[in-house]
Amino acid sequence: MWAERRARTRMQPHIEALRTDLARLLTEARDERHQLLTVRASHDIALPVLQQHVAATADLHLIIRFQGSVDALRALNDHQCLIAGFHVPVLRGASPVFAKALRPLLKPGLHKLIGCSRRVQGLMVRREHAAQIRTFTDVIRYHLRFVNRQPGSGTRLLIDHLMHEHSVEPRQLPGFTGLPEETHVAVALCIASGLADAGVGVEAAALEFGLHFVPVVEEHYFLACLKGNLGHAAVRRLCAALAGSAWADILANLPGYRPAVAAGEVLVMTEVLPCWPRLKIKPKPPKYPPGSTAKRQSALAESK
Repeated sequence: MWAERRARTRMQPHIEALRTDLARLLTEARDERHQLLTVRASHDIALPVLQQHVAATADLHLIIRFQGSVDALRALNDHQCLIAGFHVPVLRGASPVFAKALRPLLKPGLHKLIGCSRRVQGLMVRREHAAQIRTFTDVIRYHLRFVNRQPGSGTRLLIDHLMHEHSVEPRQLPGFTGLPEETHVAVALCIASGLADAGVGVEAAALEFGLHFVPVVEEHYFLACLKGNLGHAAVRRLCAALAGSAWADILANLPGYRPAVAAGEVLVMTEVLPCWPRLKIKPKPPKYPPGSTAKRQSALAESK
């Protein structure tokens, strides 16, 4: 029964993609005024809820395909979608792991970010390990089997960041090189079924399977858009829905989620991403060095 449930959970993102395509075709056939918005996004439990919300209140249909943060941003740059969803942790300083992965894909001036939500990621373990696990390194200390996420996903970047921060080598983490999972729910199911002992994911997925959850870091979930597409009618409708009080109320009822500081607003990338230090504008040198009054007067005379 666990094996069947695991197979169904792994197939869920693909089933959702097919369901979304069918819904799009029906929507186009019923009402031409209904706006369509293509979205590639890192897996997030709140996005299907947002999809239902905007369909019911904003005549907007989100065509969501879940994939890793890196692949979602690549799809945006290849014009395969209008919006790409990705997430980064709230950090005091820049992370070399996130900087290396995301900086080549996001360019200030070309890309714009839209505030979507904030969420908590942490360690998921079965209740029998609740007393042992307090930090990421406890997974190693107690030799727990770890279930990893796929390369390029935002959660995999977070795992790599934690390993870098705590000087952990892959060989020290049992299961790190094993078969990865593609969603938070799939990770939680692996742990609940006994195939693994620990993993990283969102609180809502842990609670769904009755797991113990240890908060590790809060994250910003952003929606990226090319600057030229900000005026698209579907993008404007999405921003309006994100800024509304109804979306804030929805997030308040999702465990581990809360509204973004500037939900629905267009953000300055260099201010909200720790990977992008703000550019320091050097003052232009004076045309004439100090003490060159005579030269300036001579130049003015010649110009006249």
